Amino acid sequence: MAKPLDIQNQRFGKILVKSLIPEEERRNAYKRREWLCECDCGNSLIIEQRNLTGSKYQQLSCGCTRVKFHLLKTSKIKGLTFEFIDSFEDYEKYAYLHKQFVKHFTATEDFEIYEKFINKFYIDNQFNLLYNKWVKENKENKENTFYDLYKPSLDHIIPKSKGGDNSLDNLQFLTVFENLSKRDMTMKEWNEFKVRTNTQSDLYL
Repeated sequence: MAKPLDIQNQRFGKILVKSLIPEEERRNAYKRREWLCECDCGNSLIIEQRNLTGSKYQQLSCGCTRVKFHLLKTSKIKGLTFEFIDSFEDYEKYAYLHKQFVKHFTATEDFEIYEKFINKFYIDNQFNLLYNKWVKENKENKENTFYDLYKPSLDHIIPKSKGGDNSLDNLQFLTVFENLSKRDMTMKEWNEFKVRTNTQSDLYL
């Protein structure tokens, strides 16, 4: 019989294998090899060796990254990696921008375009102002309208109907309410309209 594989101190994704669980302390009915492991997020857990070294299934975290792996596996963006997804401290904000890109660039699978979009808006002051206000509003008010009017909505500064395109310089985020109000006006026309008519709202920039 082949000698059991020693995986102590090896890494599997975000999991570091620390020490072998003594046979008498193993929880599975067949006393299969189990290891005390530590996830990069700080959680300790016990994992069967076959779940770390299996060819069909490998556990790569305590579960804290499951949603990230799901996004990666279901994304059609060619070249997208777990490392890119995991590089963003605020996953929820990243995931929101990911959904906006997929929604508005339905035919685009190019990672370079995707990367520029995510990196631009992740640190964009206007987007972050709206996003943080929306998150705060959702926490404080559980009775949002159907349209969730505080929600950040991707807008064309110059509408496509007036010659605008999907270039990053022509994209910005407004609240859903302001985007609906702006309709097919350019941003310049919309700002002039707000001043001329004294149109104001907490949902406007």
